[in-house]
Amino acid sequence: MQKNILFIHHVTTFSGGAEKYLNDLVSVLDPRYKVFFISQEPGALSERLDKLGAFLHFQKFPAFRKIKNFLSKWIAARRLSKFCSAHDIHLICSNCYRVTPYAVIAARALAIPSVTIIHDFVSEEKLKNFYVFDCALLVTVSKGLSHAWESAFKREMVTVYNGMDTEQFIQQANKEKSFRQESGIPTGHKIVGMVGNFAPIKNHKLFLEAMKIVAASCADVAFVIVGDSLGVENLSLQDLKNEAKKIGLEGKVIFTGHRDDVPSILKSFDICVLPSAKEPFGRVVMEAMAMGVAVVATDSGGPGEIIEDGISGIIRQPDDCPGIAQAVLALLADDQRRKELGVKGQERVRRSFNLKNTVCRFNDIFEKLLDKKEGC
Repeated sequence: MQKNILFIHHVTTFSGGAEKYLNDLVSVLDPRYKVFFISQEPGALSERLDKLGAFLHFQKFPAFRKIKNFLSKWIAARRLSKFCSAHDIHLICSNCYRVTPYAVIAARALAIPSVTIIHDFVSEEKLKNFYVFDCALLVTVSKGLSHAWESAFKREMVTVYNGMDTEQFIQQANKEKSFRQESGIPTGHKIVGMVGNFAPIKNHKLFLEAMKIVAASCADVAFVIVGDSLGVENLSLQDLKNEAKKIGLEGKVIFTGHRDDVPSILKSFDICVLPSAKEPFGRVVMEAMAMGVAVVATDSGGPGEIIEDGISGIIRQPDDCPGIAQAVLALLADDQRRKELGVKGQERVRRSFNLKNTVCRFNDIFEKLLDKKEGC
């Protein structure tokens, strides 16, 4: 018997790991589940889910913690409950804690289970305020996230890693034009790059400081930063350009801004660096490894779970600027070692982070919750 599952997300951009996680999940979810999707407005994510056959609906979800929104919150929760009742929804899954209160209220009204997927480090107090601990199940994208709340969440909590179709990702990269040629990077130069939005927690300035050390010892290297600012609290592109100028890297760093051809750009990298202070998962680490690119990342959460240090990549401590620089320099000087890490990294992703594993976990999760409900 087909079951109807509703996914809720607060935005429909397609620029972060949470959106890619949901898109990948829906793309290969067991056909016995019919997918419904609600967000506040149409966007790139909803367009992708529409092509995958999801039933789309749009409604506003007022900021839940603002007292002035009391009436509009009640109306939104009631509207969501009516939608779920009209479409015989069997389970509600929030892909962001910000919409969890609405999911929990609707689920309670209809006596159906609710699930929240957590993609970020969030304070325990905030999760409580957003009713996350009232869900039937909490899913985290790394064990580092689970450890942060395991003492506070009294119900079941599981970790389901991001998964990816490595072969499809490689094929996508091969369809695009060469980033090296596009950017005019000489054939003999190595490319060391970083990919990520300009959130301070990503440590772009630390990347620049480390590359300053690398540049002082190795002239034939091009540095690349892929990404853009996603909000007022983030650094701007000009902030990073000013920082590069300040430390003597002006003209030595290529800033691409936002790009939709990240697979192709990663393919051109010799080394990918992710120096985050905190990283819930680190999807770009997985993507770079899938492309056979050697990765240097910090033990800041997810990357330490993706990478087997010294085998499928290099792990350094957060804020260890000299350590990151020396790891990059060592790999630039040893082509064989760099290639070995790339091969082992690709094997690691294919083995432990393939999309089939992720979907199997969710199929089991949904089946267990729905069977439990029917057995009550």
